[in-house]
Amino acid sequence: IEVPILDTVVCPIEGLRIPRAEAIRLFDQAMYEDARRWFKIALERAEDPKDLASLKQSMGMTFYMNYELDTAMVWFVESTAYGLDLLTSVSLSNLANVSYIQGNFEESLKWGKLAEERLLEEFQKGIDAKEFQMRMDLVLINQVLASMEIGDLARAQANYGRMTLEDAFPGLAQEYFHAALQLAWALDDPYPIEIHADMYAEHLVR
Repeated sequence: IEVPILDTVVCPIEGLRIPRAEAIRLFDQAMYEDARRWFKIALERAEDPKDLASLKQSMGMTFYMNYELDTAMVWFVESTAYGLDLLTSVSLSNLANVSYIQGNFEESLKWGKLAEERLLEEFQKGIDAKEFQMRMDLVLINQVLASMEIGDLARAQANYGRMTLEDAFPGLAQEYFHAALQLAWALDDPYPIEIHADMYAEHLVR
């Protein structure tokens, strides 16, 4: 959805939808601090718990994208206060990812498992099959990495084997390849690289 650039000097903004749309537009342009200001306005006007949880996740993402991970995690955790059932699989995956980066590997596995369960629910409600598999690969790779960090190679191997990797989100193929190298090294077996070699080759060349 395209929205106009808003002149807030002559056009005061009311309600929730327009500030959130403006925040998303700025976020998509990597203008995270400007987006954050609009997300804050939307957050001040939100009343519905689902909106509050979503907006706090969005606030967290503006910090996450600037690598301010501690602050991002504060917002992500705050978004859980309204009930985990209101969070999407993407939101739960965000919690797993930041937990992993911060070195909280058991927490990462916990959030990753919840993200996986929520994603299955979303698939049953009609999410596109290709989108489902791409998101599932993203959920699983966090679990693979976290499992390797705590020395649970059996779990890492099992979750990696569940990944399809027929395609990947733009920019993630190299991260997947790096994880495959780590797992192959830990197992002393090249199969993690070999089973998805075609996908890795295509994306790495691209």
